[in-house]
Amino acid sequence: MPLMKYRIYELSARAVISYSREQDRTYTFHLSAAETEKCKSLSAPHEQDDNALFYQIMCVLHGDAFTGAPSGQLVTDLSDIIFYMDFSGIFDRSGARKKHLIRQEKAKALFRPEGVSLDFGSGPHRYLAFERSGSMSRQARLSFIREDFYDAVRRRIMMDMTIGDCQLSKLYAYNGLMLSSGIRIDGIGIDWPHRVVVVDNPVRTPPPTEVITVEDDGTQNSTRKYHRVETMADVEVTCFDGEGLISKQYARLVDEKLCGKKVHTSFQIRMPYVKGMLHEVDFKDYLDRSGADTITDLWGVQHPIQKVDIILTKSMFKGCGWLTGSGMSWEDYWVVFRKYRHALYITNVSKEKPEKTTELNYQFLNTVSLKADEFRPADLPDGWDHSPETDERNWLTKQTELAYYSFCADESFRQNYFLEKFERVSWWERHRGRDQILAAVLKKNPRFINEPVYAKRLEAEADKIVEQYAVGRLIAAGDNRYLSGDLLDFLNCLPVTKTGTSKKANTFINFRWGLELNHQNFFAPGAAYQSGHVCTLLRNPHIARNEEMQLYPLEDSKSLRDQYLGHLTDVVMVGYTSLAAERLGGADYDGDMIKTISDPILNECVERNIHHDPPRLRSVFSRSHNLPLLMIPTAQPQIRNADDWEARFETVRSTFSSRVGQICNAALDRSIIAYNENSDAEERERCREETETLAILTGLEIDSAKSGIRPDLDEYLTHKTVKRSDFLKYKTLVEEMETRRAWYEPTHAVKVKSFFKKVDWSKVDSNVERLPYLAQQLKKNTPRIKARPAKDEELFSFARQSDWREQLNSDKLAAVEALLRDYDACLSRIRACRVPLKEKKRKSDVERILYARGQEDTYDPDELYALFGSLPPEKVSALRQAMQKQAWHLMDEDARERFLREWLPEFDDIYDDVFQFPPSGLDAGNSFFAEEKRNQNGRRYVGILATGSSSDATTAIRLFASLLYGAKAMRVDSEKDRDPYWTNMGYYNSIRELGQAATWIRADIDQHLDVMYKRRFEDKRYPTKEEYRKNRRYIWRDEELTSRISGSEVTASLANLGIRYPGEVDSEGKIKEHPIDICLATNMISVGLDVSRLGLMTVAGQPKTTSEYIQATSRVGRDAENAPGLVFVLYRPGRPRDKSHYEQFRSYHSRVYCNVEPTSVTPFSAPVRERALHAIMVGMMRLESDDRFNEDPPRFPDDGLIDKVRSVIENRVDDIDSEELDATLNRMEYILQCWEDWNPRKWEPAKNPDWSYADPVPLMYSAGSHPNEAWGSRGIETPTSMRSVDASCEAEVLTNRYVPKEG
Repeated sequence: MPLMKYRIYELSARAVISYSREQDRTYTFHLSAAETEKCKSLSAPHEQDDNALFYQIMCVLHGDAFTGAPSGQLVTDLSDIIFYMDFSGIFDRSGARKKHLIRQEKAKALFRPEGVSLDFGSGPHRYLAFERSGSMSRQARLSFIREDFYDAVRRRIMMDMTIGDCQLSKLYAYNGLMLSSGIRIDGIGIDWPHRVVVVDNPVRTPPPTEVITVEDDGTQNSTRKYHRVETMADVEVTCFDGEGLISKQYARLVDEKLCGKKVHTSFQIRMPYVKGMLHEVDFKDYLDRSGADTITDLWGVQHPIQKVDIILTKSMFKGCGWLTGSGMSWEDYWVVFRKYRHALYITNVSKEKPEKTTELNYQFLNTVSLKADEFRPADLPDGWDHSPETDERNWLTKQTELAYYSFCADESFRQNYFLEKFERVSWWERHRGRDQILAAVLKKNPRFINEPVYAKRLEAEADKIVEQYAVGRLIAAGDNRYLSGDLLDFLNCLPVTKTGTSKKANTFINFRWGLELNHQNFFAPGAAYQSGHVCTLLRNPHIARNEEMQLYPLEDSKSLRDQYLGHLTDVVMVGYTSLAAERLGGADYDGDMIKTISDPILNECVERNIHHDPPRLRSVFSRSHNLPLLMIPTAQPQIRNADDWEARFETVRSTFSSRVGQICNAALDRSIIAYNENSDAEERERCREETETLAILTGLEIDSAKSGIRPDLDEYLTHKTVKRSDFLKYKTLVEEMETRRAWYEPTHAVKVKSFFKKVDWSKVDSNVERLPYLAQQLKKNTPRIKARPAKDEELFSFARQSDWREQLNSDKLAAVEALLRDYDACLSRIRACRVPLKEKKRKSDVERILYARGQEDTYDPDELYALFGSLPPEKVSALRQAMQKQAWHLMDEDARERFLREWLPEFDDIYDDVFQFPPSGLDAGNSFFAEEKRNQNGRRYVGILATGSSSDATTAIRLFASLLYGAKAMRVDSEKDRDPYWTNMGYYNSIRELGQAATWIRADIDQHLDVMYKRRFEDKRYPTKEEYRKNRRYIWRDEELTSRISGSEVTASLANLGIRYPGEVDSEGKIKEHPIDICLATNMISVGLDVSRLGLMTVAGQPKTTSEYIQATSRVGRDAENAPGLVFVLYRPGRPRDKSHYEQFRSYHSRVYCNVEPTSVTPFSAPVRERALHAIMVGMMRLESDDRFNEDPPRFPDDGLIDKVRSVIENRVDDIDSEELDATLNRMEYILQCWEDWNPRKWEPAKNPDWSYADPVPLMYSAGSHPNEAWGSRGIETPTSMRSVDASCEAEVLTNRYVPKEG
């Protein structure tokens, strides 16, 4: 029974609120079809699985005669009735900033009774805030439903109950059960009388135990501060919380409806206000043998046991109190159930076969005290060219490395993988995938294993294993199962009535008592655990050692337990005295999965954790065989009115941002210290306490979706920070690979490569920290089989005929080829559309400009996108062309207003804002940034395009020769006036082109220069050849300024450029140093060359960018008053770009600055952070402190000063480029950690008499200078000018180091 999917659009709340209109101090929303389309989330699939809510809406839409949509099709009926709204980036931000506060106020208006008007293509409709599931709550998403459907659908999902004041967070959570994806099971008569009964949960109290918990600050706020408490306490246990029983006969009926056959034994179910697990138990036979006839439900009504098929516990029926409060009975529930055609939904099922391995996580690995040989012996190879199984030893990573080797190099494993996987996976997984097809093909012919579809799948599985290895997901012996209470105890606790008891029944009753699980045992039917060997139980998220426990598996194939419960092969049962659910992070039995680990190494390590945990320095507990239980307190719920829209809004807002991931990361950073035996004892104790506290707060954060109460985590996530571990840095890099990077950022591959290069792995002693390196080495050193596809005749019987290709129909071949081509093109487009877009283009640039103008609270980028998004694309294009043509950036205020009124009369309310940038002066030629001087000389550009020339080289040679001749022949008042044009700077775009030109100078150019003199009969003008040679122009000196000459030569060439015409003379009047005639250069001269005498340049070919062109040509004519610049641009007729520039030469140069390519400002990119963030931090700290702080040695700042600086920088980054916030904060923590570890003695380095740096370690030193070797890696390189922005190096010349060879 495949799942149906519905077309449900997802909209961005930030986009929607950008179209808000303010009326009477209230925001309203009326979006057109085009505006609604622009608000659809770019990365969302806009498809949702079937659920009970969608079915109810379909009933309202089509009437109660609706029988369901065809399975396997995308249903579009609801696309304009219900949609999801993504509130990410709104309520998870502090309201301290004005723009965030305004954004939140606008978002709040979406919850008003007036709702939001949208048009999905069927005309405008009004939509109201509706419900959300638990996962939607964690993702900050909420459904909105059309106003004309709201009351009818809400009445149906609330079962006609009247709910006034209540715990709104629970109402949302339980109404949200209708949004859980599942398969509807009809035609099973679940509403028959007596079929479903509800019984109370037994509540028991085991003996007092050691407990660590937290207590709140006593306020009634939705966000509360908590402090740690250690005590001995009685822990009240609600037995069988969230689980019930389903009869053997009814389980078969349900399963056959679900998948066509009987394969499952446990079902996760949903019905209106019902949630939990049902386990198949033959309770009818069990109770019959006990002599019981009836069972009494929660309301005191007796039901014949033989008619009962489902036993729910009170904890499964979430609407019990509301049902009673509405004056309704259990029979009334079923009347409404039938009235609105509700049904049983299956959201998950048990696995068909028990697992033999489970996957560990990095949090658990960090809590166990593994020895080096237990984790991975040092003498093992980095990779495997043979199976790890040949090594008889056992170590933790062995199973993972074996799996990787098998996928890479074990031919028999690769052959059997698909067949075994098809047998291993459950129906629930199988009915969604294509493994069944792949397995069937392979069964038909095993030679298909080397076809690309199989080879790529095997390679992908191998890559997945090694990627998981790197982030701590190791394979270990064990399994994953549903957690359950002792179901035999459940049977014994059922409220049954015996009309009469026989001797046989009494014997059975006496026999069954005393069989309950004790505090040391658990029961896992069908498991591959060794009897008598302890196992470890744990659950995600796993943060502290206290959240793991050890129990012994109970195994007795002949017992009553095995007879009635032995078929539940996907369940692990625990007794209430073990407090297992409470120890495992506050788990319950409604579908929570736990890991049961049977690996002997891990179990021995966990046993060491429990029995050899170091004494606690500040503990009220005595030594015990168990670590203290971390107890999640029950928050006092907030009671609000269900019909109060503001109360509903507050409830949604308080639960819209899950910080579980942040808490886990903060806890891991601390646990690495807390559970490292090499750490300082006092530091270990502090980090251990904080780790345990964070584990409790994680539970409160998870429960906040139901309780409405969230913990205040600023103390741990903002103020109390510790050094970020290398492992988490790598894990962050891996997670970033799923997102698009900014264009200026390095690629993810470069980031990962840089990470491995920076870390000295020989000094990393933590097992978890070494995982990325071990995975990298495993992948690098394990060879892979190269699959060679089989021949056609080996795969297909028809291909055994030699002429089979000729027999194919050419028309059909062409049609199939076209179909496959179109399919590939379509698939490529689908994949491209599914790639999540990070942000709107240039959004961060807009944010920076708004901030620079002080308008970040006036507009936000989403509003500006919405404003201009209403314009037709054709008008936007015409507007851009008009702005370029009329030089918008040079307009004065009046001209700008005229332009706007002509082009954008509808935006007159923002005219004042756009006038401000750039600030104009009295006229366009006199602004804040620049002043145009019309009466001074500048530079003149001359374009040359020799279309009739035989070659580009000939044109260049003749141009260079002509300019050399002209500088000598021009008429001047004084010979010194020739100087600016005596040296011709030849600018080339590449060293290759420059190298060709260098060969012309002494031969071709000089030769053509001689031809020019003789054509003008200059050689006949002078009486003697000596006189002619004296007055003729020669190339006495040429230089080169490129990266291929040494630094000393560059310095000498720059000095030689300063020699003026006619040159330096000696005492006898003879020229000893000629000025440079021709200097060939590349873009090396674009910055830093400032020789005022230069006035002539030849540019060979149009540079790639206008900015480079401006920079290069501005090297001449710098002394414009005395030597105006003259630039000859030699275009190549064979290059279309050069030809285009020549054709537009005049217009291009009249507005050359308009053509400069835009560049993004990246003030918080990774390179900028590394160069400048520390300087900003130190500067702020020194300015905020007294003189004592500024004295040497630099004292490490106190927490108050750090928090103050961090707050300023955090707000700044959040306003300008919020995407870089986490990376910037991480860099700040790294800088502070370095400061504390280095213990510097100087703010800046002291200097020796020879100007070298002295030994005392400084906090910072000048970029480009040579650090003292005594510093090691300490000291931060700091730019002291804009010349220091590029990396530099320094070479040391070694002399007199050669030892003569003896003999």
